[in-house]
Amino acid sequence: MKNNTSEFMEIKDLGCLKFDKILFESYYPILFTCKNEKEQLFLCSCCQKNKKGTKWLITETKPEIIIKILTDKITLRNGFLSNKNSQITVFINSSSEKVINKNDPIDWDEEISIYLPDKDEYMDVEDGEFKEEIEYYNNLVKNDEFKYSNENLTYKVNTIYIHKQSNNSNNLYHSDFEIVLKEFSKDNVKPLKNKSSNYSLCTDEVDMADTLDSESLSSLHAA
Repeated sequence: MKNNTSEFMEIKDLGCLKFDKILFESYYPILFTCKNEKEQLFLCSCCQKNKKGTKWLITETKPEIIIKILTDKITLRNGFLSNKNSQITVFINSSSEKVINKNDPIDWDEEISIYLPDKDEYMDVEDGEFKEEIEYYNNLVKNDEFKYSNENLTYKVNTIYIHKQSNNSNNLYHSDFEIVLKEFSKDNVKPLKNKSSNYSLCTDEVDMADTLDSESLSSLHAA
């Protein structure tokens, strides 16, 4: 399917949406994903185009959801309804007036909406049909995981204190950070101590604290 980075539309609170991947089209894109300046991903459907105007349904989504759609794991309707906190209707009438509604009770109703894809509608994918698109969205998943991991590590280092209990040296070495951070579980934020390096992780205020710079974080993450 087509990769189109041209502008789709500007929406308050979302920013400028640009076409990402067009998954189905006729004379115009019907099912597609968009991204904004923050690289947030949106699933979009042009569900009405006639003399009265054009209507789109837009929801913020995750690449995992798109992959499930493209592998017939979930229906299109379930894909659009996967994020209850992001349900946007955009309607541009014949006079080019734009109306934006959030959580429209009719357009987004799981049972009665005539604008959501049909309840039992799948993509009905043929073998290899969306191979490139699935690879693309899989890469987005990997990028998101790396970003989360890196942000999580940065958060840990910048919100805990690395306290040198010995006053022999004020130098903090990568090897010491590696030992401590490997011990520091994201599910266990209790103070930890590494006897060999004489460092401790503390959640209480201490006399001396240091943090890693971005280059050091990258090297630790790679390790």
